[in-house]
Amino acid sequence: MRFAPKSFTLAALLAAAFCTASAQASPFLYYSYDSPDDATDGMITDNSGNGRDGTVNTYDSGTAIVDGDVPAGIVSDQSLALTEDADGDGARVDRTISSGDLNFNADSWTVATWYQRNDTDNRDFILHVGAGDGFGGENELYIYQESGSDNVTLQHISGGTDINISTAAGPAGSWHHVTAVHDADSSVVRFYVDGALAGTDSSFNFNMSQSNPVIFGGQNATSGAGFANRNLDGKLDDSAIWSSALSTFAVESLANGNLDPNAVPTKRSPDLFLYYSFEAPDVATDGSATDNSGNGRTGNLSEYGAGTATYINDSPTGILGSQALQLDVTDNANAAQLNRSISTSDLNFSAEDWTFASWYKTTDTGTNMLMHIGTGDGFGTDNELYLNVHGGQIDLVHYYGSGTFDVNLSESGLNTAEWHHAVVAFDADTDTFMFYVDGELVGAASSSTLNMDQTTAFRIGGQAAGSHSRDFDGLIDDTALWSRTLSEFEIGQLYSGAQLAYSVIPEPGTLVMLPLAAGALLMRRRRAA
Repeated sequence: MRFAPKSFTLAALLAAAFCTASAQASPFLYYSYDSPDDATDGMITDNSGNGRDGTVNTYDSGTAIVDGDVPAGIVSDQSLALTEDADGDGARVDRTISSGDLNFNADSWTVATWYQRNDTDNRDFILHVGAGDGFGGENELYIYQESGSDNVTLQHISGGTDINISTAAGPAGSWHHVTAVHDADSSVVRFYVDGALAGTDSSFNFNMSQSNPVIFGGQNATSGAGFANRNLDGKLDDSAIWSSALSTFAVESLANGNLDPNAVPTKRSPDLFLYYSFEAPDVATDGSATDNSGNGRTGNLSEYGAGTATYINDSPTGILGSQALQLDVTDNANAAQLNRSISTSDLNFSAEDWTFASWYKTTDTGTNMLMHIGTGDGFGTDNELYLNVHGGQIDLVHYYGSGTFDVNLSESGLNTAEWHHAVVAFDADTDTFMFYVDGELVGAASSSTLNMDQTTAFRIGGQAAGSHSRDFDGLIDDTALWSRTLSEFEIGQLYSGAQLAYSVIPEPGTLVMLPLAAGALLMRRRRAA
């Protein structure tokens, strides 16, 4: 029986422990709102260990109480529920931060929080930096949801509006994750919603007063027209600030809910050779796929005849992101594929460890080449390795010429028109291929005849030669290649949608600390039922 995708509490803890000190971005402050905090003392504990506790301010009959409702999948036991109404009742969490500690105008920083609004009756402010009440009278930055709208907006006012990034977040009553990042080195602000980049801006004039506190769940007015209707009527969870510009990967990890904000990975594993997520801001119209590993190994989208390679809104349930690569094939002359030239000096597929992983979905019952290494057309005339999807079956085959093969592993009975996850892991010490489908080992086979020609590009969604009618006709997502053999545990993590295998791996000295780290985190937080 195959296991279903799920959120891994232990995996989250291990992922946190896997991050070395040099690969972590420790938060400037972090409010988890978890027990033993109960907000009745008017304070919120800073779980970063930096002693920057937050103050709970309530106005009139507004309330701030802990609540057992938390975002699905995160490791948490309670959130902070704030009530507000049109009469000026409300509550918020604030912390005064001097420019000497963190200068929001000149330094790099990241602010992130989970939030849920109760309804759309009022304008709900989630974050506010600077003086002002959100009406633009001051130099101020804020994240808010407008009344009567499901859009969430990052806005900065400096005389006029110079940052205005807005995107749909979904209906009231659901949890969402928002992140604002200021990269001072490149003078760019990035805004993410639920881990996806909503937009960027580089034309702004920050001059925000820090004599006013940074606020979660409200804005800086305490009375008058600017106060009523402008505090959050809803809940907050895992609110944090970093004194650095977190990477897109780090933001994804936070929104994925599987990582503690105290241990956010800031860089990919050094063994992640290439990674195509196909997510915005990447577009297919430029004929390339961005390498999200950070290694600059951009993929080439090749279209033949009327064949097309496009990005569409469809992705496997449980993974980050919403886009996938769609390859449209009709016949030999009309097809598309993704390819990347990889020299043997960079990664030798015949002599070094490596792992390939990809999600795929197709309803086509013919031959669909998901991956191909070497020359040849899949008929075995050359030394070639490929994954072939046909109907409800996927095959891993290695030919070494003259139509003779020594690796032939298959998984059948798969539901078509559904997403599936395929992994090939190669152990060069034993010349053994391990083949996994949907997180489960299908089989292993060894080859003593590996000599795949790498003068031909590595193919995703096609083969090197012959009929393009054998190119992949369907959807592909989260395609990656590692220069090591992933473990069965890591492969299970990929299938579950967790980010462990993409992040940094432990240094040898940290391995013995994994149980201790996991135990410590388990003692601090438990998964909500």
